[in-house]
Amino acid sequence: MSKSGDKSIASHKMGAEEFIMMRLHSDRFHKNIPPHIAPSFDSKSRYQVALLAQACESISFDSNETGQCDELHLWLQLASLEESEAVKGAELMLPSMRWYQLASASSNATSRGYLKTFGFSPMNLEKIYLHEHGGAIAFPDGGMIEWSTTGHGKSLPRVGVNHVVYTTKDGPNAVGHRIAALLSDTVMEQSGRVSIQTKSLEPFLFEGEMFAAAVNRMSKLEADVIWQQH
Repeated sequence: MSKSGDKSIASHKMGAEEFIMMRLHSDRFHKNIPPHIAPSFDSKSRYQVALLAQACESISFDSNETGQCDELHLWLQLASLEESEAVKGAELMLPSMRWYQLASASSNATSRGYLKTFGFSPMNLEKIYLHEHGGAIAFPDGGMIEWSTTGHGKSLPRVGVNHVVYTTKDGPNAVGHRIAALLSDTVMEQSGRVSIQTKSLEPFLFEGEMFAAAVNRMSKLEADVIWQQH
């Protein structure tokens, strides 16, 4: 993926990812997202919120390696995109998607520094643990997010997907951060349950809450990102 302007930075990441989709009632978001952001919702007026847990072997920014890095991203789904660019190496393309970034965290100080220049406000993260039937995210204060899965889900071949992500610093006409991801050894839509044992993600996720979720597991993630600097 190439740069798309003087204020953009190309990034590449490799590792494993768990993509956890939850449906949450909209009342907790009204005061915490800009008025120009229009989330999508289901028939019960619930918003779709994705929790991404990424255990990255490496991340680079403009070819500068940061080393091993665990990252968390909390995304609010927006209306889908009609466009869908092909991802190199993909045998199956998923629909392109748009998101609003609610929160982020990283275990790598260099990565947190870059994310701040892109309009994010990343927290410190201690460690992400991924195992066969779920995983956990550990925060420095001892807080945790844990999830477990049941059932086998749907195994897919090499899958490609494009994302566009907006932050609090993006206005109505923002380009957004563009992600082209290639996912291998993927299991989609496993039934799961998420337990929130931290205050770090309030006011979007509260300590003591539990949610049903659909979990997509990517044993191998390779993503190219065009970040827009602010």
